[in-house]
Amino acid sequence: MDKSHQLYFFLFSTTLFTDIIPTGDFTHSWFDAQKYCLGQGLTIDRDKSDQPYWTGVYRRLTPWIKTLGCYPDSIESLSEVVEMTMTISSVQMCQEICHHENIHRFAVKMNKCLCIDHDIFLSHHNQLSAFNCNFKCGGSSDNIYLDDCGGENAYNIYGTQRVDLNSDELCLSLQCSLGDIRFVPQKCSIVIEKVCENMTLPDSGFATNWTLAMKQCKTSKPSSYLWGDFDLNNPRQTCERIPHNLKLVWIGVARQTYTRIDQDEERNWVDWLTLLTQFDRSVH
Repeated sequence: MDKSHQLYFFLFSTTLFTDIIPTGDFTHSWFDAQKYCLGQGLTIDRDKSDQPYWTGVYRRLTPWIKTLGCYPDSIESLSEVVEMTMTISSVQMCQEICHHENIHRFAVKMNKCLCIDHDIFLSHHNQLSAFNCNFKCGGSSDNIYLDDCGGENAYNIYGTQRVDLNSDELCLSLQCSLGDIRFVPQKCSIVIEKVCENMTLPDSGFATNWTLAMKQCKTSKPSSYLWGDFDLNNPRQTCERIPHNLKLVWIGVARQTYTRIDQDEERNWVDWLTLLTQFDRSVH
């Protein structure tokens, strides 16, 4: 099942919630530990036990992230925009900040995060070439959005959409075969065609993986991105907007797993459908 906006992995034994007494049977859930520490105003401490225990570290699988393009930083002045500051430049972190506020469109310029509270008509703002958004993000080199954290005078704009596509794969393709039109999550490494937002087909049209497909769109003329500005609940309408000879293509929609440290925000089972994974200290 696709749990894109709610799948988390919780880790043991690198950090200890202060005052939680470890037990051999490990009868408490991560949420029990997190709620207890939050209620006590406690901080996360270092290793203090030879028993398995919950830590404040978890891995998050983001919702689907739609690439909407590179836009001038004049969008900061819009009344519908709330500006936040991130500890590192991160598409995923900005998405989480805005998603927590129930805002589904966001923009990144280094460590600046804009939550765009209402739908703005992006066509009313002069979209820039992808070359204008050339800042690298912080974090791991396997970050699928590593090269897309805005530019000197520009923001990368993204959209968030929750859809159930029955898969845990990270990259999204569009299948337009007659009688079988749908969005298909894929391994990011497969070789298929691609469609850029300007509907050009650079090179042969094929790419060896999703990341290369995005790079080929950026180096095409005009420079753009994989196309991502559409409704993930309407694949048929999306197929009608691309060249009819394309049957399976990479599109500008993907997601990412990344590691976070608990920030003293109360979590619960209803909000987060959780996969709890236990690790013994011996594996570290």
